[in-house]
Amino acid sequence: MRPSILPHLLHAIQKNTDHKLRPVSLFEVGPIYKGLQESDQSLVIGAAKTGLKQSMHWSKKIKLKMYLILRQM
Repeated sequence: MRPSILPHLLHAIQKNTDHKLRPVSLFEVGPIYKGLQESDQSLVIGAAKTGLKQSMHWSKKIKLKMYLILRQM
């Protein structure tokens, strides 16, 4: 019983980046539990995205800035 899906998304991002798969865009839909009662269960969607803040182009000097966006709804 998990209180959030965000740790699972972070783990999936880590596994993908460890295998040099970038940028990463993932989502997950699943239940979370805020208590022990059945009524404490909610179905949520979470999303995570990583990548470069600025797109690369051969004619421009690039400042690499990584970003990570996590959201649970």
